[in-house]
Amino acid sequence: MIDQTQILWTPAGQNLPSLGTKALVDVSDGDTPNIRMPIRMLSIDTPEVTARSVSGAEKVNDKFAQLALWIKDGSAPITKKLGEHLLPKLESGNAGSLQFTQGKDASAFYKQIIEKRLTRPNSTKKRKLFVERSRRAAKNRHPL
Repeated sequence: MIDQTQILWTPAGQNLPSLGTKALVDVSDGDTPNIRMPIRMLSIDTPEVTARSVSGAEKVNDKFAQLALWIKDGSAPITKKLGEHLLPKLESGNAGSLQFTQGKDASAFYKQIIEKRLTRPNSTKKRKLFVERSRRAAKNRHPL
């Protein structure tokens, strides 16, 4: 594994500091570093898989049940309307497990779509992936 690095230049002229999971994977030549970093897809929102396991999701069920109690007794710092929306979901007793399962399903579906879209017809050779920043991100000067 190669240590994290600082990207000093991008075509947009922005600096991308080496933070979190951004890391130099390898270098293919003198002007092409390969960087590994998470990106977010525009207009796609799926449940997060933060629990990491079924047992982790069960612990989240307990946390969501506690949150439901806080909403009911008025100690949660949220609006009444949001509380009314969340309470039935949190009181189900399986909100964490449901989030975990739906997140895993979304991940599997996305991997399947990527495999299909990057596979060339009648070939084993894969297409290259192209990533483009949104105009909104460029306008607001958000880093990649």
